Amino acid sequence: LIGDLSSFTPSSFDLREIVFVAQMPHVRERIQLEYSPWFQFLLGLLQVEVEYSDVFHYVDGALLELEVRMGYRTNADAADDWHNLIATNITRTLECTISDEKVKMIVLSEFNFNSLNEHLIKTSLFKAH
Repeated sequence: LIGDLSSFTPSSFDLREIVFVAQMPHVRERIQLEYSPWFQFLLGLLQVEVEYSDVFHYVDGALLELEVRMGYRTNADAADDWHNLIATNITRTLECTISDEKVKMIVLSEFNFNSLNEHLIKTSLFKAH
C-alpha cells in the first residue's frame, strides 16, 4: 500500500504498477452500508491533481488512458466473492491550466452506471501520454 505517491519509485515504466481501488458502498462505523435497488444511478468522478515539475513538462491536450474494471456481489455472496460486470479501456483528455502556484486540472467523468448493487471499481492507470 502506497501512502504517498510522491515517495513511490516505480520498478519499471509500466504505470499499471499503480492501481486505485474503491469499494462502494463502504464501511462506516463498522457497519457495511448497502445500496438500495431504488437508487437510479451511480456517477464516478476522477479528480487528477498534478504537481508541477521542472523535469516533466505538461503537454497540452495530454491523453489519460484508464483500464476500468467493475464487479459486483450480492448479499448472498461471500465477502470476497466478486463477479466481473464490465472491463473497458477509456481515454480522457486532460485539460490543465498552469499558474505560478500549481497546475490545476478539471474533474473527469469516469463512469455513469444505471443499476446498483454493491460494486467494486478497480481503476488501473496504465498509460499517460
